[in-house]
Amino acid sequence: MFRMQKIRNSVDGGLYCGVKSHLSKVQGINSRYFANAMDNPPQHHFDPVPQKVLTDLLNSCGFESKRNSSSSNQTDLRIGIGMDSCVLPIQGGKLLLVQTTDFFYPLIDDPYAMVASGKIACANTLSDLYAMGVTDCDNMLMLLSVSNKMSERERDVVIPLMMKGFNDCAQEAETQVEGGQSVLNPWITIGGVATAVCPPENIIMPYNLCPGDVLVLTKPLGTQLMVNVKNWLDLEHSKFNSIRHVISEESVQKVHDYSVKSMIRLNRTAAKLMHKYNAHGATDITGFGIVGHANNLAKIQKKPVTIVIDKLPFLYRMVEVAKIAGWQRLLNGLSPETSGKSIAECILGGLLIAMAPDEAVQFCNEIERTEHQPAWIVGHVEKGENVARLSENCALFEILQYDIRTIAFERKNGADVRTRKLMTNRLLCRKQMIVDVIHPNKDGVSKATLCDMLAKSYKTTPDVVFCFGFRTCYGGGRSSGFALIYDALDYAKKFEPKHRLVRKGLLTRERTGRKQRKERKNRMKKLEYNMTDYCTSAENELQTKKKQMKKRKKIER
Repeated sequence: MFRMQKIRNSVDGGLYCGVKSHLSKVQGINSRYFANAMDNPPQHHFDPVPQKVLTDLLNSCGFESKRNSSSSNQTDLRIGIGMDSCVLPIQGGKLLLVQTTDFFYPLIDDPYAMVASGKIACANTLSDLYAMGVTDCDNMLMLLSVSNKMSERERDVVIPLMMKGFNDCAQEAETQVEGGQSVLNPWITIGGVATAVCPPENIIMPYNLCPGDVLVLTKPLGTQLMVNVKNWLDLEHSKFNSIRHVISEESVQKVHDYSVKSMIRLNRTAAKLMHKYNAHGATDITGFGIVGHANNLAKIQKKPVTIVIDKLPFLYRMVEVAKIAGWQRLLNGLSPETSGKSIAECILGGLLIAMAPDEAVQFCNEIERTEHQPAWIVGHVEKGENVARLSENCALFEILQYDIRTIAFERKNGADVRTRKLMTNRLLCRKQMIVDVIHPNKDGVSKATLCDMLAKSYKTTPDVVFCFGFRTCYGGGRSSGFALIYDALDYAKKFEPKHRLVRKGLLTRERTGRKQRKERKNRMKKLEYNMTDYCTSAENELQTKKKQMKKRKKIER
């Protein structure tokens, strides 16, 4: 069991700098050497392990014979080495044990980014369950190795942050870390074990693809290259000078932030929709690239099929960057979305799901409606020899820069909308926040548009979103105001002022004639006079009582 160390609320600058400079040494290489190693692996002995070597290793474990012997049995519920998760029947086949493990080496200079590393490690571990259609994880273990080259103070800062990120992601997935193992090691590693026990109907076996199916991809490609581009920029590497005319520094930061959010985003929603839209099988895209994982998926199919990739969606500007930087494997669908050239980076990709064409269209629409992130139909399944390949006319396309959306941030109609100082008010059943609107080329953004954008970001309806306090900055600029997002419309009607409800159209104000207004005014005057008389009489009565008390005191004396 782990003993979670309390994270220090404040870290002095000396310790922060010490940790930041020491993290690269912990991995045995400094950052600049690592950047050179990424570009020239043969010279620095950083060759990534080829897929063929890993496949041969799996074959030596008996994977090939087990798969072939079981593929003829249509009721086989066992999956061993070679796919995303291990599936074993228990309790006489009434239940299935689904288990997976994964870990990686985080090489990040900023110790505060270790929270993201922990989240990515947890999401990466859970993704193997989600690829099997398992949406609920019963238990998680954390596997952590602490570098023996770090000082005690450095460990007290870095390691708890990684553990916090891992635990936060597990809680988001509605599971808990109940144990694990921690050891001392020359390198920092973090990973985990995810376990689920469920009936057979809750699992989507990956070997039921049919000719005529289409393939859906839930996340864009190119995150591995994007991480390297960010390293080139931070280290002022010569590689970035060659691509500076293709992608600006501002775009690098924005796309990198999006890619981190994409890696942290769980594939759980896609796993749930796999059941709703009758998916025939899936795999997650990580170490072998999209074609490599599609090839693994094709090899275990019961029917003789070939998986054909027709389109490859990439992050903004990654196609041009790949051509200039010599990343032809990325354009061929073979670049890893995890631990490739950058041997210590963990990149979590999306799910590659096979389903019927009509179901796939509805799947993509619901993913975008639910998570506000796109999904694409990228290929099809045809009769063949259990292999995967790129189409001869494979289309390469990029996500446009204005489609890069992160949590509580959206670009629409030339304006940027950001939220900050978010607070949940349980007493009034609402979220409260400050909203900043940056609109360089227009006077302002309407409140209706702001409500729509905030409702989309926070997955609610515009009628429970109230924006106020904004001032128009003519000629373009920055406007700040407040926003309230209620849990339900009934709470909004209960706690919001009437004038906001009237503006929102949730409350109608009765329009009266001249005679009614005059009568109401007279009633108010009469009430005012009555209150004045009442107050005067009460004051006179009080004065009378005081005089009587004084007289009694004099008599007693």
